[in-house]
Amino acid sequence: MMETISCTPIVLLKFLLKRSVAILCLCIVMSANAKAASGLETGVRETGAPGKATEMHLPADQPFTPWIHDPSIFEEDEGDRTEMREVVKQEAKTIKLENLVPPIHFGLGEAEITDNYLKLLSDVLDSMHDRANVRLHFVGHTDSLPLRRGLIEQYGDNVGLSRARAGAVAEYCQRALNLPPESISYEGLGDSRPVASNATEEGRQLNRRVEVQVWYDEIIEKQVEKEVIVPREVNRVK
Repeated sequence: MMETISCTPIVLLKFLLKRSVAILCLCIVMSANAKAASGLETGVRETGAPGKATEMHLPADQPFTPWIHDPSIFEEDEGDRTEMREVVKQEAKTIKLENLVPPIHFGLGEAEITDNYLKLLSDVLDSMHDRANVRLHFVGHTDSLPLRRGLIEQYGDNVGLSRARAGAVAEYCQRALNLPPESISYEGLGDSRPVASNATEEGRQLNRRVEVQVWYDEIIEKQVEKEVIVPREVNRVK
């Protein structure tokens, strides 16, 4: 004889809620087992949620195939070719102009560079505005008298003395005319190129000088044959 259990509505509601939770948990476990079994069959593992870092190891019991590059792929001809063509080549030839301005003469160890001389240099540079890479080159010269002990310790010989004088004049003119440093150069030749006899004081004073040369580059264009790379034509579709 079955015994009838009487219960209140609240007790019955709790009983049904517990049964629903148990059935839902059982469904979740069965679904997870099914996904795991599917992953083992296909060898594919599900990663984490998108946007999150995921670490995954290869299964130790399954062989894997390494991916390598075939070197012959890079040896294939991409369609570029080389051929000899006539091209225009530019060469710069330095032209040196002398005696455009008189030399600067040294008296007793120093030289006087007047404003008129600076104006003369400036006018020469203005007249060369249509030339390429115009610059001033200063060349120092001395007489043939040997240097005294103090000068030997400072300059070494007449070549060193002439170089120092040319450098001093070059630096002064560069600053006075506000020229870029790369447009100025100098050298010293000592007593190797006299313009007068060193037997007299007048001749020696003429030999103690700094000459100013104006240099510029003459651009020469000529046709030359050169091997060039001709790229293949590629049709691009937007």
